Amino acid sequence: MNGSSPNTVNSMTLNLSNDYLDKKRKKIEISRNNTPSPKEIKKMKFGRLDQVEEDASLQEFINSNTFPTIKFQDAYQFYLQNLNIELLESDKLFPWLHEYERNDHELSLDDLLKFKQSHTMILKSRYVLHDEVTGESYIENSGVLKGSINLKILFHHMDDGDSLDTLKTTLSDEINFYNREMYQLGLPKNLIQDDDVIESIFNACKFNNILPILKTRQLNQSSLSYYSSATKHIDPSSYRKFDFQCCKMLLLSSRALIYCNHKDVLECTVCKGARHLISLVYYNTISKLKTFGDITDITIFKKTLLKVSIVDEFVNEIDNEFVGIPLLPTDALQKPEHQLVSKFDTYIINNWEKDFLYRERLEMSRISSNSPMNANLWIGNSIDFEVSHMGLVLRKSFDEVNTFYQDNTICLLDKLDPLEVNDMQIFNYPQCLWDLFIHCKPFVGNNEEMFESKTALKAKLNNDEKIYFNFPASGTLGLGNLTLYLIKNIFQCIDYIHQITTKLNKKALIFAYDGYSESSFLILAYTIYSKQLTLKEAILYVHKELKRPFFVFPNDLEVLNYLQILLLSKAKERIDYEEDTTQVINERFEITNVDFTNMFFNTSIVPNIKSDLDCMMNLKGPLPSQILEYLYLGSLKHAESFNLLKDMNINCVVSVGEKLTILQGREYESCTIQKGNNRKLVIYKIDGITIYHIDKLLDNGHDPLLDSLYEILGFIESFRKSNKNAKILVHCMVGVSRSATVVIAEVMKELKISLVRAYLYVRVRRLNIIIQPTLLFMYELLKFEEKLQNISDVPIKGIQEGCKRSIDWVSLCSSIDELNEYYLNPTN
Repeated sequence: MNGSSPNTVNSMTLNLSNDYLDKKRKKIEISRNNTPSPKEIKKMKFGRLDQVEEDASLQEFINSNTFPTIKFQDAYQFYLQNLNIELLESDKLFPWLHEYERNDHELSLDDLLKFKQSHTMILKSRYVLHDEVTGESYIENSGVLKGSINLKILFHHMDDGDSLDTLKTTLSDEINFYNREMYQLGLPKNLIQDDDVIESIFNACKFNNILPILKTRQLNQSSLSYYSSATKHIDPSSYRKFDFQCCKMLLLSSRALIYCNHKDVLECTVCKGARHLISLVYYNTISKLKTFGDITDITIFKKTLLKVSIVDEFVNEIDNEFVGIPLLPTDALQKPEHQLVSKFDTYIINNWEKDFLYRERLEMSRISSNSPMNANLWIGNSIDFEVSHMGLVLRKSFDEVNTFYQDNTICLLDKLDPLEVNDMQIFNYPQCLWDLFIHCKPFVGNNEEMFESKTALKAKLNNDEKIYFNFPASGTLGLGNLTLYLIKNIFQCIDYIHQITTKLNKKALIFAYDGYSESSFLILAYTIYSKQLTLKEAILYVHKELKRPFFVFPNDLEVLNYLQILLLSKAKERIDYEEDTTQVINERFEITNVDFTNMFFNTSIVPNIKSDLDCMMNLKGPLPSQILEYLYLGSLKHAESFNLLKDMNINCVVSVGEKLTILQGREYESCTIQKGNNRKLVIYKIDGITIYHIDKLLDNGHDPLLDSLYEILGFIESFRKSNKNAKILVHCMVGVSRSATVVIAEVMKELKISLVRAYLYVRVRRLNIIIQPTLLFMYELLKFEEKLQNISDVPIKGIQEGCKRSIDWVSLCSSIDELNEYYLNPTN
């Protein structure tokens, strides 16, 4: 054989055999991956429609408006365009954005279509976690463009019970429907029949674990079809359907841009599949829901054409204005020694469109960071504990330290340099080195030890060793689980803290994970004991004098209400020990059965003990949340507690849509009625408190707030100018939607910051209560941001130069939904 030796022939035969085996292996791998076979793909088609009569002019129109790829810089211009589109008035979009389709409100299609021509969706098709060529691994949440969302957000996810057969069946149905629509339009070249295209769509769905159906509707799981949209019933939960907004805005987009971090993105099969998938679901959805009418009408089809393109590259430059977070290797997660912030953390902090939960926790660590109860005893959070053990201290005098001031926030941060050490810009460093640490945490049982034996404590104190106590977290104690043993330990722990910080002049830190709720029981108990104050007085003292954010659980109020009797009685006896100057700690008091019984029956030691408890339990908190030095956010119950308002020096109440029943039958010092924008504004003055009431403003997803918002903010400004010591409470029914919207706007105006920054600023300070302005109110706040940017004499922090807004509606809603999902479904 051409001079070849037998060995050569055998070798060639062997090679052919290996090629054959390789093909077999690949086939097996494909089978294992459940990729549809060619036969299955053919079953998924509507059928070969080769005889369709082509509408040449329409096909030419589509061809001239089809751009498979787009340059990176051109994509950036579309992002900027999104931030500068003139937002429609709210009545043009609502209630349509609430998710339901048919209602008594007529949509203006001309307005929607005009907006649609300027809006672009930017979608990330996949995360690249590993580079097979270089072996480099990447951080999952890196490589993100500004103004973009994850593709999978748009779709119904495949549940655990869904098989890939479900995906195949659903995709087949959607392709069939799409092909029928294109057939009627006379567009044979647009039919989805190519095997590679179908397979790419399937793989894009499989990769992202999604079904090819948008979240514009709840799914009927039995048929995987849309529920009927004929009903006019409005589900109140739809007023906060932030997860549906991205889908709704896809329907209001003229372009969709697909990208990923693949080095050769134009060869990325997931991006190719995503491009076809978006076209498929877009046309199917607007056709099924008849959003813009019948799309088989050529005029409507042309007006609603969606151009889907793949961004030709991901420019991975750290200073590129379009890159929210560059693609970073996993070593960017590493924190240098004695530092809390990694390089990746810095990029997240700089990108205000994403990761609201991370930002929320950073802000909480700021407002709950170490602040003094006295010269030796401090209150803080777990970050303070961690930093103190690194030996990092930023000393200030006692009088300088105050965590409650409006500049103590990450919301005023400028862009950080990832190459610099940024810890001090993000966290408040400890103000001293502590000797004693009291960790407030959930206990496994009532018999868990809070501290070591007196002998062990004395030895550590003599050797200047650090001492660690544990204390039951707030909210974990109840009247039902109180025992004499537990009360003894609680009291002894409090008295030890008092002795170590006063008698021995040691410095101590009371800390908990969040720094404001789990430690509140101990803080109040210690205040009662050390200052000899009643529970009510202690609550006001911590707020007014210590300026400390805290939240008290109802069961804590019940326990403290009785424990204060023991603490106050022993505090009076403590004077007998004050003359003892020996530098040792002692068990100064024996808590007996009589003491334990007197806690519940010797109520004469605290005047008004029952009425005070009833009042505090009714208020649930029990104080309104302080947002700015002059501004509080609370509920109707707070507003109707005139005695509490006076105790807190609050001299003005803004009632957003809720009238105070306490005003009925009372004489006013004055009453002024004004005519606002379709609403009556009434200003009362009673018992030295000014009450500004706006009527006809319900939290129903329909009543707009924007016009009244300008009037409310104007009133707040004028009241502050005429009252040097203005303290203003803004409330609605609960203090989470209408009044929260007003307070967010006031924070934007006062601090000159963007909507996202103000939203997080207020959300964190509304302790243990999640603010939830409706979709309508958040949309109006976005329009308010436009107005603020236009009239402000200084730049609004967070808004890019040359832009009307800091964020687009799609990014805002997806990030709020992600944040809310953590609290609603933390296991996800």
